Amino acid sequence: MAGAFFLLLLDSSILNTSLPRVAQSMGVQPLALSPTITGYLLASVAAMPLSNWLCGKFGIRRVYLLSIAVFTLASAACGGSASLWQLVAARVVQGAAAGMMLTVGRTLAVQDADKSELLSITSLLVWPALMAPVLGPPLGGWITTYFSWRWNFFLNVPMGLMAMLLILRFVPRDTARDELPMDWLGAFYTVGGLATFFGGLELMAQATEGGGHWGLALSFFALGAVLLALAWRHLVRSPHPLIGLAPLKVKTFAISTFSGGIFSSLCLHATPYLLPLMFQLAFGATAAAAGAMLIPYFLGNLTMKTVTTPLLRRFGFKRVLLVDGVFCMLPVAVCGFLGAQTPWLLMSALLFFAGATRSLLFTALNTLCYADVEPRERGTAATLSSVSMLLAQSLGIVVSTLMLAAAKASDGRATLELGDFRLAFFGVAAIGLLSVTQYARLSRHAGEEVSGSRRPERTTAKAEATR
Repeated sequence: MAGAFFLLLLDSSILNTSLPRVAQSMGVQPLALSPTITGYLLASVAAMPLSNWLCGKFGIRRVYLLSIAVFTLASAACGGSASLWQLVAARVVQGAAAGMMLTVGRTLAVQDADKSELLSITSLLVWPALMAPVLGPPLGGWITTYFSWRWNFFLNVPMGLMAMLLILRFVPRDTARDELPMDWLGAFYTVGGLATFFGGLELMAQATEGGGHWGLALSFFALGAVLLALAWRHLVRSPHPLIGLAPLKVKTFAISTFSGGIFSSLCLHATPYLLPLMFQLAFGATAAAAGAMLIPYFLGNLTMKTVTTPLLRRFGFKRVLLVDGVFCMLPVAVCGFLGAQTPWLLMSALLFFAGATRSLLFTALNTLCYADVEPRERGTAATLSSVSMLLAQSLGIVVSTLMLAAAKASDGRATLELGDFRLAFFGVAAIGLLSVTQYARLSRHAGEEVSGSRRPERTTAKAEATR
């Protein structure tokens, strides 16, 4: 499942560096390709709320296999597209399948796990989210340069087929659960609200870069907010809601996803977006060189995985989140002081440290979110946390872009300079530090049953969360 997650998360980031070549191949302007990115995101987030109902009706294993099959076929269709709109249509189908893969796969991984196993499981499932956004852009640029942009999609076909074979071999069969009626009104409010809300965020990013209209972006954003408010009102009252909201009543889940987790994740998703832009636009590096400069960041993410579990077992979730919540934001802010003349060893050490602290924080948050959720609610929790992850990713890009545009506009310039990136790094680091105020609200025993740091004389984490 971790391999399947890596496949879909890599696909969501690998296309970005290939857009100019794709535009040239299809005879359009690069900005005309924005629907290929936006459509993928909107389809992903719109499909997520439907996952629980589909799994209940058809069985989790069957839905997961079908979503991977659709993703694989859509990837082949993307690679074979002859026109812009063929590519957009295939990307929408691919995005919907990816949204199902993400939520159903996480449900399948954690639904029957003991609390003592959650840390190991989550530690494995988090690495694709850490690695794919870092590897995607340079890998996409390399494939596009030396082969063809179409191979960014064709690469998914053998990987998808392999994933299906492994799932058929190792994932046990399951049966459909008690069939509940479809909550059509909840589906309308939730799917429509998420699609328009995220669409508004994407349009804001495009408007900031001069490729869209602010009025349309704000209209979509406002409409999405209204629909989501109506969805919340409906879901808390409905006897059979499309998505149950019970996990949001659990303190550890709420703080690690839609409270402190949003602030931290926004910063951590913004950093791998800002760094290659700064290397290319402010340092003058090529796309390949910018990708190579991110290798220490990648190694920091990878190396930290070996000590994440011992740290959480030794110190517990609260202390790790409080300390690492600060240490994680400091190197992000220091990135604002980098320049083209910064010694390579110093820059590499900083990026390695940034990657290591990022890895620890992501693992802690993604494990804590399931710590006190009842097993029967883990499917709903997986859906809500997946939406939270996409929201943080979108906000990271939008907020970073807005900060860069504001800094550039303050001097009336048409191009970005190094000082603009300094402001953006300082800004997202400050937002990330807000998460520490939320982590301070956790009980010092939060998640002890999961981390393994629990002692018999202590009150259980579940009782602490209830208080």
